[in-house]
Amino acid sequence: MCNSKKKGVEKSKRNKKSGTGVPHSKKGATPLNPLL
Repeated sequence: MCNSKKKGVEKSKRNKKSGTGVPHSKKGATPLNPLL
């Protein structure tokens, strides 16, 4: 579950970063900070 979510978040982060550079997902914004 964690791995799957991480993979999804990473993909979302990449897409979001390419567009705006900042994660718009509320759920992703939290784990994205430490991930970076």
